[in-house]
Amino acid sequence: MDQVIKKHVFGVCTLLLCMLFCSSCNHGEKKVIEVNETIVSKEPDTHQEVRHIVLRGTNQEIGKAIGDIAQEWLRIKPRIFKNALYGKANRLYLEKNYPILAEQMKGLAQSYNLDPSDYLVSELIYDLWPSACSITSYPPNCTKNGHTMVAHNFDWRPGTFAELFGTHGTSNDHKTVSRNFVMELYPTDGGYSSIGIGSMDFLHGLFDGMNSRGLLVSILVDENCTKNMNLASIDESCGLVSVTLAHLLLDTCANVEEAKTAFLLNKMVFLLEGVHFLVCDTTGKSTICEIDPLLFQWHFTDNNNDPQIMTNHALYLHPDINKFTESK
Repeated sequence: MDQVIKKHVFGVCTLLLCMLFCSSCNHGEKKVIEVNETIVSKEPDTHQEVRHIVLRGTNQEIGKAIGDIAQEWLRIKPRIFKNALYGKANRLYLEKNYPILAEQMKGLAQSYNLDPSDYLVSELIYDLWPSACSITSYPPNCTKNGHTMVAHNFDWRPGTFAELFGTHGTSNDHKTVSRNFVMELYPTDGGYSSIGIGSMDFLHGLFDGMNSRGLLVSILVDENCTKNMNLASIDESCGLVSVTLAHLLLDTCANVEEAKTAFLLNKMVFLLEGVHFLVCDTTGKSTICEIDPLLFQWHFTDNNNDPQIMTNHALYLHPDINKFTESK
């Protein structure tokens, strides 16, 4: 595998989602960590591994379990807030606007024996995260089995963060998108059950996720947003990063309309790149959710019962493919 750009198609994992989601729904008292196993092993001549994780318990117990696995598998820990004011503001924001995550943060802090008001325990970043791909949603009237379906293709350069961005690194750096997970969550004290494929943020770093109500959320980079936005400092920001906002939708929303409301009610913080979201539900509705990086105004482009394609450009700015400018 010596190509400059590797194509990582998560088709196999996506095919397993519903099988894994249903097979783990058994009864009886069990440990919070029901499954923690490698289902795709990294070999010397391959790029990635995939771990399957099933967690069931209160949100605080789930947060602690995530922290325990992160320490054993990824050898990572939360970063500390340099400015205590922003640490306090983030904790208060999440307690008010995303109490499910606030409970998970308590468990995560417990796992690491940390004070959640001082540390960024709303994320567990590792190996960075993705930059380019494409996705298509198909409503029931366009599929043979009469169900909503989504196809996601993911393209990404397989180097380390240092190699990709010309920064200093070490020989021990892991390549980006090389340690991936399929994670199932079954909270017993609030929030929908969900399953997702992710990498680079072990707490909420999903590429694609689906909850028990059939809501599906996918994230892609929005190059227009990236080009025009001002990046915030992670130590001086308050709100939800994109992957955290995506997981809030899975935890709290049953359909596209509820998801739109959640976008409008919450504050998203740009830390690395601009993104946009594709959200669809079991009725066949889908929408592409994009934010103007200067006005911070959300735009929703609905599918109107047609297949919907999202790549890495802002659809609300360029709705007609026939009017695209030519690349030089």
